[in-house]
Amino acid sequence: MESYIYMKKDKLKILFIGAGSIAIQHLKVLDSLIDLKNCWICSRSKNKSRKIAKLYSMIHIDEDYYEFIKQNKKIIDGIVILVSMDQIFFTTKKILSFKIPLFVEKPPGLSITQLQKLNSLSKKYNTPNLVGYNRRYYSVINKVKKKLASEKIISAHIEAHERYWILKNKVKKKTFLKKWVYANTSHVINLLLFFLGDYKKVIKFSQNNFNTKDLRINTSALIEFNKKIYVTFKSNWNVIGGWYIKIFSNKNTYLFSPLEQCVATNKKFKSEKILPESYDKTYKAGFYLQAIFFLSLIKKGNYYNDFKNILSTYKLIKKIFDR
Repeated sequence: MESYIYMKKDKLKILFIGAGSIAIQHLKVLDSLIDLKNCWICSRSKNKSRKIAKLYSMIHIDEDYYEFIKQNKKIIDGIVILVSMDQIFFTTKKILSFKIPLFVEKPPGLSITQLQKLNSLSKKYNTPNLVGYNRRYYSVINKVKKKLASEKIISAHIEAHERYWILKNKVKKKTFLKKWVYANTSHVINLLLFFLGDYKKVIKFSQNNFNTKDLRINTSALIEFNKKIYVTFKSNWNVIGGWYIKIFSNKNTYLFSPLEQCVATNKKFKSEKILPESYDKTYKAGFYLQAIFFLSLIKKGNYYNDFKNILSTYKLIKKIFDR
């Protein structure tokens, strides 16, 4: 990933749509990179967006975001979409035709069909886009990927457990639980592809998902990647576990648990912690490099289609979880 230095004099004009807790996390980072007083913010919850606007000296937009973009598209450098997961697809779909670089929080869609639509529209209008799978931008993740470039990957093991007993009370719209592998578990699948590239085929061992009353998942699979790299995958929604990645190379074994941390063990059984950079301690992990990358898309003006990249993630999810 290229590195760019942004001074507050750059004065990029970015429109933020959405004012939830995730907006604060993004703005904390961007406040250190650009001058937010040149930026706008709006949301359905105007009280929330007004408070954020005041906190960061931003310009609050009371009018409909679509009308605002229509009237100001020539001066808007970028758009950041941070609305709720049930609105992200519909909001993004409306905005792509303006050809303004977009940052879209995950999940960009709750089905392959929705993501394919966004991918098609991005190609049609040549609209650059970046999707908020921030774990790809963890400094620890990128350090290990750089190490693996000079090693031979043998295999990997992935666990993507979700805490259903918490989710069933936490997720307000119960229909979202049926889409949770796209909304949340997709982070782990996306990292797997980030490390290993595209897959060749999926062999399922067992499956019990979305066909019982309480939506319990107990899924195992074997995934073959290029160069005969095999990955074992396990997802269970009723165990006390979380996300876990273990990569075996000819030189080291890398363990991510939790994903923000990594321990590398060599063939002499000596273990070493891969330490994160300071910005991943100051801000929400991954958000700094992710913001740098999005700002570079705006500054360089080149077409970049992250929807296409994420489509590979969704296709693998469908292979693993759908009958």
